[in-house]
Amino acid sequence: MWLRLPGETSVSLELVHRPADGPVTAGGFEHIAIEVESLTDTTARLTRAGLQPGEPLIHGDDGPKTSWLTDPDGYRIELVEWPPTGAPTFD
Repeated sequence: MWLRLPGETSVSLELVHRPADGPVTAGGFEHIAIEVESLTDTTARLTRAGLQPGEPLIHGDDGPKTSWLTDPDGYRIELVEWPPTGAPTFD
């Protein structure tokens, strides 16, 4: 799967599954997060494609909505829909 962010001319992230290589030992990070415009639409599309995203979670009244996937190698992928106020900023 390739990820290209809006306005970018090249791929930012490529996820590769090579089952013949055996399991991958994840090191250095717990998961990656991908921002989505609509968590409902994204999880529906992933489900239609045969994947099994977790039930969406809503974090507080004005927090993000999230769902989790696990890729075939065991890496966790967090899908995040930020509230209308946007993602948190770190100054």
